Amino acid sequence: MFVEFNEHRYLTFLQQNYTPATIISITIVPENHCPSIKELFDDHVQALPRWHRAKYYHVPCQKHSNLVCFYDNDYFMCLCDIDRHANCFKFDYKQDYNYLGSNYCENDGKFYQDNDTCPTSSSCFCKECYYGSRCQFTTMGFGLSLDDILGYSIWPNFPFSKQPIIVKLCTSGTILMFTIGIINAILSTVTFQTKGSLQIGCGLYLLASSITSFLTMTLFIAKFVLLLLSQMSIITNYTLLKSNCVCLDILMKSFLAIGDWLNACSVLRLDSDEFIYFLLFDVE
Repeated sequence: MFVEFNEHRYLTFLQQNYTPATIISITIVPENHCPSIKELFDDHVQALPRWHRAKYYHVPCQKHSNLVCFYDNDYFMCLCDIDRHANCFKFDYKQDYNYLGSNYCENDGKFYQDNDTCPTSSSCFCKECYYGSRCQFTTMGFGLSLDDILGYSIWPNFPFSKQPIIVKLCTSGTILMFTIGIINAILSTVTFQTKGSLQIGCGLYLLASSITSFLTMTLFIAKFVLLLLSQMSIITNYTLLKSNCVCLDILMKSFLAIGDWLNACSVLRLDSDEFIYFLLFDVE
């Protein structure tokens, strides 16, 4: 059994005797890499007709003791046996990445399924700078969002326990930020809604800023959870995902801008109150 990964081919499993049904657990290792004849022969051998250069195929097996397989670019796949002879056979290199006549994956992604006749699982192999269960998202652009930074690292169709360490660290950091932010927003709201705080000119702005901060942190954790669940293919509802992209981003940016304006207004009001107090004190 051969596997193609990042345009490199590997020998993953070799069975001497046929077994009707078996469970196979394999690991792709560099030692089982199958190089091309372009890496093994000079230009003179490569330029020979197919059947003329085939007589040289025993040379790599005898020259490289760790070589397990290699392939001709258009016809042969060869295995090096225990006697260091090349056992070559015809190999179909034509890849079909379509699903039912059309490409299921977007942005030129490659579609893979475990069985051509009756598949039970499938996945999309995305090009660089694309991610998502169907390669529908991209990191190309001028701005950086949460989707661009973290979404590229989340593995579709894998549980959270098997996600990369960077995803787990970001999740822990997000939960910590949310907890601190919510506690800060609640305490600020309780503080600035007192009668004494509201009597100060900037007290109303600070109260509104605390409420805005609470709403912003709530939207942030909601967006993070939706991003995590959608990239893990747990949430697949198109309407919900579209509303997440349209509504949550706009609301988060709006609340961030409102919070900045409220903080600026509270500073201006505080400065104006101090200026008026200075004038009154100077007149007296």
